[in-house]
Amino acid sequence: MPSTRLTYILNKHAGLFLAAFIGLFILLIFSVLVVKFNNFGYNAIDLGIYNQVFYNSSQGRLFDLSIHPHSYLGDHFELLIIFLLQVYKIFSTPLALLFLQTLFIALSAWPLYLLAKINLPKAWSLGLAVGFLINPVVLNMAFFEFHLLPFAMFLLLFAFYFFKKQKITPYLIFIALALTVREDVSLIILMMGIFALIEKRRWLWSIVPFAIGGSWFIAALHLTGYFSGYGQYKFLAFYGWLGSSFQEMLTNFFSQPWLVVQHFFSTNNLISALALLVPLAGLPLLKPKYLWPLLLVGGQLSLLSGGPEIILRTHYAALLLPFFYVAGAAALADWQQKKIPKNAVKSFIFRHFKVYAIILVAAVIYSFFTLSPVLASFKYLADKNKNANTNLRWDVTAMINTDDAVVSSYGYLPVLSQRQELHSLHYIFRGKLQYSNADYPSPTNITKLAVDFNDFLVYAVQGKDLSPTYKQGAARVSKLINDNDLGLTSIADDQALFVRGATVQQTLVDFSPAIMTEPGDTAGISDELMFLGWGKSEPPDNPRLLPLAIYWATEKEMADDLQIEIQITDADGQAIYKKIFPLGYGIWPTSTWPAPGVVKTNYWLLLPELYSGQNLSVSLQVLKINGYLTLNSLGSAYINYSGNQKIGNMVTFTYNTR
Repeated sequence: MPSTRLTYILNKHAGLFLAAFIGLFILLIFSVLVVKFNNFGYNAIDLGIYNQVFYNSSQGRLFDLSIHPHSYLGDHFELLIIFLLQVYKIFSTPLALLFLQTLFIALSAWPLYLLAKINLPKAWSLGLAVGFLINPVVLNMAFFEFHLLPFAMFLLLFAFYFFKKQKITPYLIFIALALTVREDVSLIILMMGIFALIEKRRWLWSIVPFAIGGSWFIAALHLTGYFSGYGQYKFLAFYGWLGSSFQEMLTNFFSQPWLVVQHFFSTNNLISALALLVPLAGLPLLKPKYLWPLLLVGGQLSLLSGGPEIILRTHYAALLLPFFYVAGAAALADWQQKKIPKNAVKSFIFRHFKVYAIILVAAVIYSFFTLSPVLASFKYLADKNKNANTNLRWDVTAMINTDDAVVSSYGYLPVLSQRQELHSLHYIFRGKLQYSNADYPSPTNITKLAVDFNDFLVYAVQGKDLSPTYKQGAARVSKLINDNDLGLTSIADDQALFVRGATVQQTLVDFSPAIMTEPGDTAGISDELMFLGWGKSEPPDNPRLLPLAIYWATEKEMADDLQIEIQITDADGQAIYKKIFPLGYGIWPTSTWPAPGVVKTNYWLLLPELYSGQNLSVSLQVLKINGYLTLNSLGSAYINYSGNQKIGNMVTFTYNTR
């Protein structure tokens, strides 16, 4: 009786429950995204790129972009930007883009519900729609950077809904709108034309999507190649294992099919497929014909270079999930209508579908609590120390005017992206255009440089994969500073601001210092490097910044760029600070230090509170870092250090804060 009563209530008020859940999704997710933005968590460049494109377009410079030195249409053919501009002009901020993305992801549950309701009870359709919204892949998509691809879910689901309702005009309208999202959506539209043939629909349902999808795809690839100046689609680099050009890739695809098969059935792809199916307990496999529209785009994604994180933790699954849920709804409808398949395995599952339904519900719940980022995000919100450097970063941005031409580190890009001229420091360091061996044109009219020195650790981890000329990266940054007459005006912990024409007030690295060390022992770090002692740098304005100067002697020239880990404990033995810095701040790496000679590196370390009058224990460990870039639960990039190599022994001394 209770379950019957619950089913009655769910069926009667399913629409209201869905609206409430969509509203709750938007409220909770967007709240987390605001905190992430305010704490400079958008550090994977994409939000900065999109917001600059939207900002410039709203000012009449349609698709203008300076982070990449070509029109944004050279990145992706995304005409949907023109439609969304009308909203952006009212709320001109990166948060407006994040809200729009959250809104459209949430609203995708609406057409899914309508589609499922064609053949399923309202309560079942509601459950499927809610399961979609708490799918960990959907949530990862919402927490990652801003992209237009998630908007495709809403449009494709509505297109398929009208396909099922046999309403040709709205079907074609939503297909046309979906094409404006991104060039690879056209592969799905093309295959929807094939699917219409399989379903024996009239020619208008099949020929039009097939022709428009195929034509749009070919035209979009040519146009992006034209606007980028590359001469071809720049993201072909994702398939570099297959060849260096489209023609070479096509030749190898057919002449060496074993390479394609090997890549298609790689461990990474199997993990991705399994992770996509777990939240649905494999339900789409019971109705595979509804996966036909994914044939081309699924093949495209399976041939990408990289691990399963690309599909599961970013935006790429947006093209796959709608049809996974369409197939799932169709499988549930078959069981509900007692359509027992002839296939022995499927027949067994359908005859024991009540048990399978329990497994399905368990899979949804299990996936949410174990694979979803939501619980970790709430823990992040409750963490008072989630980003100790946030205020320092806002202090840096407050000193940058809207008309400044700026180069910045990853984390600053979104906050500073509402300007006509903005460049990413990593392209200066790399010295090459994105996915190209062509030189990146270093700007010569820069007025401000905002630096998070952690970026230089990222460059060190990426190493030679970042650029064949990795070793010249620091020299390119130094040249940028010199060519634009940029002087250091602010330094706090690992955040700094350089300003055109400014007199340098604090020195990060001194290659001819007067040695003024506190009493203590020297220590040999390696055959090339010796620790001579420590002192106090110039007193900072912020009383929570601990000034620390470290003196080094170089015995021989160093081939490697080394890093230093600084650890501080208070008088009670509690660890209060631990951070890795690039030795020489990355701009003056150890491989460029003169030998023999003496070098002084200065630091102003942000402590969690005032420690005036206390004796602090400071430990220094020289490192050669090793690791890889990954994403945390909120979709922010960070370095996962694995196997850092310690150079020499740790040096420890007592720092009196009096």
